[in-house]
Amino acid sequence: MGMIFPWGFILRGGTPRVDDFQRVAQDILEVAQREKVFKAAAFMGSLVRGDLHPRSDLDLILVARDSGIDRARILERQFVRMATEQNIPLDVKLWLSSAARHGFHPYGPSYLSTFPMEMRPFAIGKPLGECFRIPCTSVQEEMRSKLGHKLHSTRVRAHFFSARHAAHPDSIDRWLASSWGRIVRPMRVYVTIGRRLLWWQNGSLPDDGRDSVTGAFLAEQAFARLHAGFRSLMDLDRKYDSLLDCGIRRTEPRWRYLLRVAGLLKANFEVSLQLLKDALDLTDPRSQFCDLEEASVA
Repeated sequence: MGMIFPWGFILRGGTPRVDDFQRVAQDILEVAQREKVFKAAAFMGSLVRGDLHPRSDLDLILVARDSGIDRARILERQFVRMATEQNIPLDVKLWLSSAARHGFHPYGPSYLSTFPMEMRPFAIGKPLGECFRIPCTSVQEEMRSKLGHKLHSTRVRAHFFSARHAAHPDSIDRWLASSWGRIVRPMRVYVTIGRRLLWWQNGSLPDDGRDSVTGAFLAEQAFARLHAGFRSLMDLDRKYDSLLDCGIRRTEPRWRYLLRVAGLLKANFEVSLQLLKDALDLTDPRSQFCDLEEASVA
């Protein structure tokens, strides 16, 4: 989702095609099936939804048998290499079967509707819904917690960027290349915020694809004061798409590509941080209580 490509990746073939994602996913599942150390392995996200984009990533959840965890960790690194060789970032989460079964994981009640209870494409072993115990908290609490975590991680990443890279665009290429395995995707924070707030507002999200989320978010008047920042991030994301296309066609030299990436990231971090703060303010139960008091007085 919203990957930022280092220059070296562009030189060796640019962005992956949709069938590259599907082929890599099938190759990974074939290895996982053959090794027999996983109770379950399933891809989630855009691959399963069918809305892959060249800047997408692959989201993989692995549930390892407790006795096979050491081998599973080796395979996890192998899977990341298999994807990276095709310019595809792999966001993989590996869980012990006992940890998943006893609820020692960060998945909240929203995952009850996303973890399938039956087998489906791009999965092997038991259905994920049978492997995980989901804690009994509210979706609203879950989403507010996730927004807070996203604000913290974005603040840390923005500080790191400002301290080391903002004044030295050439170093951004090294950062992007070294961080690739850890998923460099700061350009689509707006999709994450939209998903969290729509879940928080409605208690469900039947379609979490990017286009559906952006349309529903911008149509929701309860989020009106966040719409301007949301649109700003969408615009920055489109500008990177255009820049990436110029890099692939070699109409943009390396130095200018990196300079423009630096500018886009700086603006993106600034708007993202404010938007996340506004989202947390909006979901603060105390602010909702104040709104109710003001409405009753009026």
